[in-house]
Amino acid sequence: MRIVRFSVFLFFFLFFNSLFFSYAQPEITKIEIKKNIILAETAKDPSARQLGLKFRAQLPQDSGMFFIFDSPGNYGFVMGDVLIDLDIAFIDENLDIAQIERMFKGEKNVIYSKNKILFALEMNKGYFESHDIHAGDKLTFK
Repeated sequence: MRIVRFSVFLFFFLFFNSLFFSYAQPEITKIEIKKNIILAETAKDPSARQLGLKFRAQLPQDSGMFFIFDSPGNYGFVMGDVLIDLDIAFIDENLDIAQIERMFKGEKNVIYSKNKILFALEMNKGYFESHDIHAGDKLTFK
């Protein structure tokens, strides 16, 4: 009986321990655009970029998702499994915003950057407009 109890205890201990320790805290990039500070989760590997903001019910104010690509290119984003409307800024290798687009939850069409970019920043719908941020504005890291 002791062996069974110990086995059950060990199973639950290892199971919950692996759940707790397998969740890695996301890397945060602190970004400034026109004196606006943004704390953005960083997606710099293929799996993180693929997951993006899928299945999120909300995005905190002044927070976003910052995508870093391996090389400049025309990249596309799709909102199929995203639960909130977003705006996206496509950013070139000089950290200039090249383009801003609105993306709607569940949308299946791919939104592509018109020019080669190295970064993208997804924010809550209306963020860029409400903070007077436009194409041509520069991004800096803090």
